Amino acid sequence: MVKDGEKYLVVTVRNNGTTATTITTVSFARYDSWCATRRLKQSRAGVVPQPLSNQPIPHKLDVGEHWVGAVKQNEYVEELLRTGRLWCDIWHSSSGRPAQVRARTKEP
Repeated sequence: MVKDGEKYLVVTVRNNGTTATTITTVSFARYDSWCATRRLKQSRAGVVPQPLSNQPIPHKLDVGEHWVGAVKQNEYVEELLRTGRLWCDIWHSSSGRPAQVRARTKEP
């Protein structure tokens, strides 16, 4: 249940590949440089055990399907969003590396 004033990060994943995959883990990380991002050398990271979603992980995604989850924000996350240093890593069964995207705000 969402209370007034609470903010959430909404994560949307779409399988653009050619085979089905399974989302196994959602994590967020702070990387200090582009090189650190590519080498997966986080300066701070956290795993989301079970994002708010009606599609609990692990979740199988067939080609073209979507998965949507949400995570409650805190002050540290908001600061990382403002500075552009927050990344979302989606770990899945089709690769040993996560799919990575820089988290961003979508102001109304």
